[in-house]
Amino acid sequence: MDATRKRRDSFPLISNSEYEEMVLSVLDSGCIDPVLGLLEGYEPPFRPAQMNWIARTLQDELREFNSDCPDRLVKDIVIMRGLMAPTTNDTLALTLTRAWLCMAHVDDTCLRTVAGSMEFLHIFMGSPAISPLGRYAAHAFGELGRFSDGDFLAVYKFFYAHSIFGALLEQEYERDDDYAIDPQYVRDRTGHGEVFFSWLHFFDQSFNFWGNKRFWILGMRPMLDLLDDGNDVFSFYKEAVHGADFAASTPYRRARREGIPYIAAYRKSVDSTLRAYSNILELGSDTQKPHLENAMKGYFYWKTCSGRYRWNELYPESLLVDIPLQ
Repeated sequence: MDATRKRRDSFPLISNSEYEEMVLSVLDSGCIDPVLGLLEGYEPPFRPAQMNWIARTLQDELREFNSDCPDRLVKDIVIMRGLMAPTTNDTLALTLTRAWLCMAHVDDTCLRTVAGSMEFLHIFMGSPAISPLGRYAAHAFGELGRFSDGDFLAVYKFFYAHSIFGALLEQEYERDDDYAIDPQYVRDRTGHGEVFFSWLHFFDQSFNFWGNKRFWILGMRPMLDLLDDGNDVFSFYKEAVHGADFAASTPYRRARREGIPYIAAYRKSVDSTLRAYSNILELGSDTQKPHLENAMKGYFYWKTCSGRYRWNELYPESLLVDIPLQ
């Protein structure tokens, strides 16, 4: 990953001039370069045949459940799982990708309303699903039971319900003009951070939740920081294009809350991401470190190569990974 690559100097897709200036301040500062530098020498662990099969299988399933999940999102999550959680077990790869896809689609759609959020909280409390996506989500998490004991599956569902509760809190941002809401409290409960790291339980015995709870107790805090703040580090342009998402983002709200420039608030997200990366690696054993390092670098790489984050609009020479769908 070349942190000095040529970038654009203007961004016509950002309609808010203030937001565009903030995006430019990030790019001009170079403060993201240390995070990009972690990807030097990184070799993406893609398995194209497996990923293509998973994408087509999920597309067929979504049609059967009458879900309107966009093909673009299917591709993005297949790529994400392929990078962060590579495995030769095709069934496990499909099962995990399915669960992540549901979380992403629910996050993009249902969790923007109280009614949508509550449907999924009720699902995880045992109520029957109402919507097509709700039924598909119940199916997805049920399939995870093939690779886990029922107790851990309950924990995994709790982690997801935790994020749904966070989305309920985050909806208040649309009505909060004085930025009084504590963004860190809300941020800790959004982003599915606990879910996206606890998948390691399925992959290696050294991450078994019941056999190594000490690892999870010590590791969950930096894992949340890496996924949440790392998302802020790579999402600033995508959110500026959207507009409302930028106004709800942690760096923007932190800047308003603390009365500091946006770039200063953004640097805090960068520093937190780098600190979390180091802390997670230090915590891991020799057996765990390769899995942890690949998961974190895969997460960062996905942000730069997925169309979801529009990185190629910042840096036109960026690699944009795609998967053919029928």
